[in-house]
Amino acid sequence: MKNKLDEHLKQLSKEAQQSSPKSRERQIALNKLLNLIIKSGKIIYPYRNQSKGLYEEIYAEALQNLFVFICTRIEDYNPERGDFLTWVNFLFQRRFFPEAASYYMQITSTNKLNRRCLSLDIEDYELIPSNYQSSNSLYDELMDYLKEDNEYIFRNTYLAKRPSVNFQKLAIKRLSGASWQEIAEEYKVPVPTLSSFYQRCLTKFAPKFKEYFSVD
Repeated sequence: MKNKLDEHLKQLSKEAQQSSPKSRERQIALNKLLNLIIKSGKIIYPYRNQSKGLYEEIYAEALQNLFVFICTRIEDYNPERGDFLTWVNFLFQRRFFPEAASYYMQITSTNKLNRRCLSLDIEDYELIPSNYQSSNSLYDELMDYLKEDNEYIFRNTYLAKRPSVNFQKLAIKRLSGASWQEIAEEYKVPVPTLSSFYQRCLTKFAPKFKEYFSVD
């Protein structure tokens, strides 16, 4: 089974390498390649016993960056030097996971966002000032703010080349109780990609939330 998977991955990587950059054939081969990697469940979990708190967020960020690298640097893979998954896992453990971990450590240090905030589900309400008070429920206030989007910043922030997969929709769905798996199936986008995008958005919009709910 392992040999069959390796051969399939090598074949897809070869098809991508032999196709012209930006061609439809190359994109199809790369999409099949990434989907097969995800379905295989063979990507390692490095430093799992040593990392705490933000592990899932770091992992998702690292995985997305790894996939971007594969798509843009597929020519770097040399089948004569080993199996495709061996190459992928080496890159993941030695480069992309450490880089993502460093990135998140920098965020927590620079922006002083607490670790719970960086678990980045908006229902945690930690983007809201602690002294905020309202006659309405915070849930309703958040929903209204997201739906109104008077500056059009939430709906205009979307996954690359996928305007329909924007922060406004994802935040409303998450706040309404939808799981990442449900959202991923609806939009046909891998969970790590959605989660990582959502996390970056919440970090980016943290000042907006705090400003909107600030107490005069």
